[in-house]
Amino acid sequence: IPSCYAAEMQMGLLMEATVPTSHRWIPKAMNVQYLEKATTSLRAQARLEPPGFASITEGTEVVVPVQVLHRAGTEVVHADITCWVTPA
Repeated sequence: IPSCYAAEMQMGLLMEATVPTSHRWIPKAMNVQYLEKATTSLRAQARLEPPGFASITEGTEVVVPVQVLHRAGTEVVHADITCWVTPA
């Protein structure tokens, strides 16, 4: 569960930094895969190729992939978080 919290936090930071003020977003769903047992400290990273926000004139789903990695860089948890993006 803490890995899910970390994934959601990273997704939120990414969306806040990426979505322009002309649009708004809200998390809609999260699909989580537990890939390995975590035995060290963890870090989460979210990366997204931003969609063309100017073309979003109605609600659309944007999926943000998040990796939770242990100290050596191996992914132990993967989350795909679906966000609903609409014009403001």
